Amino acid sequence: MIGRMMRSDMGIAALAALVVSAATAWGEAEPRLGSDVANTITHISEGLPFVAAAGLTLFGKGEADDTGRHIFDSLAVTGLVVTQIKEGMRAHRPDNPGSATGFPSGHAAVNFAMARCIEEEYPTWGKVGYLWASTVCWSRYRRRDHSLDQVIAGALIGTYIAERSLASEGGLLDGLIVGDHHGGFAPEFRLGADGPDLQLWCQSW
Repeated sequence: MIGRMMRSDMGIAALAALVVSAATAWGEAEPRLGSDVANTITHISEGLPFVAAAGLTLFGKGEADDTGRHIFDSLAVTGLVVTQIKEGMRAHRPDNPGSATGFPSGHAAVNFAMARCIEEEYPTWGKVGYLWASTVCWSRYRRRDHSLDQVIAGALIGTYIAERSLASEGGLLDGLIVGDHHGGFAPEFRLGADGPDLQLWCQSW
């Protein structure tokens, strides 16, 4: 029964994330190098990890909630790391030799980070996540947004950061997002002796 509930949480979250991300991306794909499929995948991939993390964190219970928090933790750190590497490397993109944001692929990084976090508690869904993240890499390469080494680097960086988040008590941001023993974003409604208490954020220093 518990196993079915956990699978149901993941299934609902995955469906909701795909629907919301697809709705956001609808009509945004601009004509450019690459196929319409690659354009659509790229646009969906920009929001999917964040929608999945929000859905699991807010509506999941137990392992699902933990997975959502680890995704958020990993995405935050991945964003910071990828930005710093891009500024340091200043590599050009295949379709724009004048650019300096080619290495590594941020889309690949965040989607592989999401897949690794999901795999920890839901191995089957993790395989789906890796398949999706690999498809995102293809779309970035197909559109000539990134070269092969740039998408591979993004995939490795995202996977590694997620791995470290899962292995760290309180996540990489030391409890700001993961867990509640250090505080962080933790929606909770309690009815105490002094009346109802709605807690949205707590942080101890």
